[in-house]
Amino acid sequence: DHMDILGKTLTEIARDKAGIIKPGIRVAVARQPPEALTVYEHVIEETGANGFYFGRDFEWTGNEESFEYRDPALIVTDLTLKTSGRHQRDNAAAAIQAGRLIDPTLTASQIRERLANCVVPARQQLFKGDPDVLVDVAHNPASFRALGETLRSDYADRRIVAITGLMKDKDAQACYLHLQGLVSQFLVVFMDNPRSYPADELSELLREIGFEATSVQNRDEAFAYLHGANRHDLGLVAGSFYLAGDYLKWREHAGIA
Repeated sequence: DHMDILGKTLTEIARDKAGIIKPGIRVAVARQPPEALTVYEHVIEETGANGFYFGRDFEWTGNEESFEYRDPALIVTDLTLKTSGRHQRDNAAAAIQAGRLIDPTLTASQIRERLANCVVPARQQLFKGDPDVLVDVAHNPASFRALGETLRSDYADRRIVAITGLMKDKDAQACYLHLQGLVSQFLVVFMDNPRSYPADELSELLREIGFEATSVQNRDEAFAYLHGANRHDLGLVAGSFYLAGDYLKWREHAGIA
């Protein structure tokens, strides 16, 4: 995202992000691609900061149901999260390490309880119902890849109908290719944002890459359709922070728990 500002390569983007690293501070570095990791290592050494790296100084093991955090001074077992995706376990491990750098007195039970009760709205957030609905703010190729991995590992046996919309400055084809073979039908909506893809254009693009896709002018009608029993096994809302926010507001106003 924002490559016109941050740079065109991972190295350039990491260099821009590394501007937050200041002399003498402690830095928890989450899992990184090799190009980005090299930049962070260089900046941390150059500034005299103190780096704590995923895979060297802290890590997690396990699966999405239950995982374990480990660093040289602490092991926390039986951790759970209410969000899906291995990348969220990466994020949790980095957050635990950062928290321990701020407050070394944090106990295993405190960490376990706080993670178990943590809800990040619209980050692969599953609402149980008839049918279940999964809401995700996936809005670029990387986040669509993470969404695709979750759908493939957790929901491959379900017929999925998705409501989507996307900002026109995103690489739409690169995003949706990660959902090939997973989504049975797309309902494409337009969001009240001048950057939004026109629904008809995005529907056509989806059809060109092999999806069944229909543009829907009324978002509320699309959201209501998603909750129709016996139409599908999983409803999905993904493509934009704006779209996820609109759905959550609609859900609240519709009185759906």
